[in-house]
Amino acid sequence: MNQLIDESPDITSVFVLSVTDFQYFRSNVKINGICEDEFKRHLEKTKIPNWISNAPNLEKILIGNYSEIVPVTAEFVQTLNCNYRCVQCAYMKTKQEKGSWLRNVPASPELHMTEGVMKTTLDKLAEGGVRNILFTGGGEPLMHPLAIQAMEHAKRNGNVVALYTNGRLLTKRKISRILELDPLFVRISVYGGNQKTVASYTQTTDPNSFKIVIRNIEAMAEEKERVGSKMKLGLSYLIHPITSGSIDEFADTILRMKHMDQIDYIRFTPAVDYSNGRQHDQRYMEEIFQNIGENVAKRFEGTPIKLKLYYHRLQDLNKRKSYTHCRASGWFVEVDPAGDLFLCCETHFKPEYRIGDLKTQSLDEIWSGNLRKSIIARVNDSNCHACPTLCKPNELNKIFDVVEQFRDAGEIDQVEGWAKDLVRYGKECGYCPGKLDDFQS
Repeated sequence: MNQLIDESPDITSVFVLSVTDFQYFRSNVKINGICEDEFKRHLEKTKIPNWISNAPNLEKILIGNYSEIVPVTAEFVQTLNCNYRCVQCAYMKTKQEKGSWLRNVPASPELHMTEGVMKTTLDKLAEGGVRNILFTGGGEPLMHPLAIQAMEHAKRNGNVVALYTNGRLLTKRKISRILELDPLFVRISVYGGNQKTVASYTQTTDPNSFKIVIRNIEAMAEEKERVGSKMKLGLSYLIHPITSGSIDEFADTILRMKHMDQIDYIRFTPAVDYSNGRQHDQRYMEEIFQNIGENVAKRFEGTPIKLKLYYHRLQDLNKRKSYTHCRASGWFVEVDPAGDLFLCCETHFKPEYRIGDLKTQSLDEIWSGNLRKSIIARVNDSNCHACPTLCKPNELNKIFDVVEQFRDAGEIDQVEGWAKDLVRYGKECGYCPGKLDDFQS
C-alpha cells in the first residue's frame, strides 16, 4: 500500500488502515487507548495505506451510512487517445470498440473531452466537495491539448492535483507548468529497461521512445530540485513476461541519473490480463518479485528511492471476496471524456455502471440519485462477485467488513475510540497531513 493522501490541517482526519493494520491495533488496545510507543513503532515499520477521511465521512462510517460518503478523489479521464498500444492495456476492449487507437483528433466527444465539458465537470466536482483530482487515462493524458490547462483549472478551484503519464510527451515547458501547480505527485510509467523491450510491449514504432522517457524523467527530477518542489516523483514499472527481463537494465539507468535523489519511489506492479481478469502465472510472478525484493532492492540501499512491490494486491485476485456488500464506492468518483460518472475506478466505460452525467447534473444529485442507489443495490445483491476481480475498493471493503463485525457485536464504540487515537497519535509522531505520497492504490 501507499502512504496517506493530503488533507486540510483544519479538518480532523483519520487513517484508514489495511485489515492487517486494523487487527494489529485491535490486539494492542489498552485501557486508555493504543499504547503510544507501540503505535509509533508500528508506523515506522509498516506501509500505511493511502486513504484519509475527513470528520464528516468518519461519522457516516460510525453510524453505518456508507452510501452517503462524499468522494475524496476523482479520477479524471480526458481522452482515450494514446501514443502507445500496450499489449495488455486495461482499456483495450473499450478502445477497440470505440475505434480510438492513435487518433489525434477523435470526432466523438465520447473519446476526447471538449473544453466546455472539461470546465463544467471540474467545477462541479469542486462544488460537490471532491478534493483530489487525479489526471489519468483511458489514454495518455498528455495526448489531450488541454491536459495541463485542465490541471490549472482544477488548481484554481482549490483542488489537489496529480498526474499519471507514460512520460513520452513531456517537454521542459510542460514540466515547468506542471511543477508550478504544486502537484501532490507525478507518476511516470516505464515499460522496460531498453528500447527493444519498450517497443515490444507498447507496440510503438518510435525508435527513441525509451531514451526520450528517461531524458524526461531526468528533466523533471532536475526541475523539481531547481524549484525546491515537494512533489512526489514516482516511477511505475509494469512486470510482464515481455518486460521482466530488463529490470536490471532499468535499475542501472535510474542509478546513473544525476538527479536520482529527486525520485521518491519506484513501484513494481504485476500485469493483469484484463481479457480474463487473471494475472500471469503466479509462480512466475512470485519468482520475479522475490528477485526484486532480494536483489534489486539491495542496489537501491543507501539511496532516497523507496521500492514498492505491489504483488500483494493480487493475492486475492482469483479468490471469492470475503465481504458481501460494497461500502467503499463512495470514496471514488470516475469521470470519462463525455462527462459521465461511473461507480468506481474499475467500472470505467461500462454502461451498466454509469451513475450520472455532470454536464446536466450536480455531483450531489448524482450521489443521492436513484440510479446510483440501484447500481449499488445490484452489486450488493450479487455479493460483490459480479465486480471486476481486480477491485481497487477491495482493501477498503475488507476494512469496513471488519468495522461491521464490531457493530454486530455491539462494539462500534471501540472503533470510534481507535479512530480518535489514530488521529491524535498520527499527528504527534509526524504522520499527519503533509508527510504524504499518492492517493491512488
